[in-house]
Amino acid sequence: MRKFLLAITTGFFALATGFFAVTGAAPTTYRVEPVNATVAFSITKWGLLVEEGAFRDFTGNVTYDAKNPERSQASFSVRTASIDTKNSDRDDTLRSDDFLHAARHPQLTFKSTRVVPLSSDTARVTGDLTIRGVTRSITISVRLLGRSHQPDVGDLAAFETSFEIDRRHFGVLGSRWSAPFPGILGKTVKVRIVAGGVRR
Repeated sequence: MRKFLLAITTGFFALATGFFAVTGAAPTTYRVEPVNATVAFSITKWGLLVEEGAFRDFTGNVTYDAKNPERSQASFSVRTASIDTKNSDRDDTLRSDDFLHAARHPQLTFKSTRVVPLSSDTARVTGDLTIRGVTRSITISVRLLGRSHQPDVGDLAAFETSFEIDRRHFGVLGSRWSAPFPGILGKTVKVRIVAGGVRR
């Protein structure tokens, strides 16, 4: 469920939108890794509680075209088995074929298909999100948090995005697990990604 954050997060496509004020520059590629990023998610339980989790292993690449921002591209891959809800038994259940089926679908992926700048620090990004072998197009809003040059690191850009997905649309049902408790899990997974990308 929360795994979609994946969702699953959905996340690194944001970097493709963070440089709209720059003009005349050649396309630049940035790489996102866990050391500078967080892919988190939450889902309701019993209609009252909020269960939270994150994915610990992921990578992303963003190529930004300053002259033609709409041609910018982004992709990311999240290792399904890296889901972490701070409960090992629950994590094993989420990795099972009742939920994410990590053994058969080891990666959650996103590939952008369109970037529409809305302002100097915000853009609308559309792309294909694949979870458990099911691919659906999603559109999210992404905000640039800032850019800087860090010694021993290089050029860095940071962004954030929050969005929601319906876990059922990706075949993440948990039917066996939830059979004794109908309605225990909410259908909506809230995803939040805060990430920094380093220029390659």
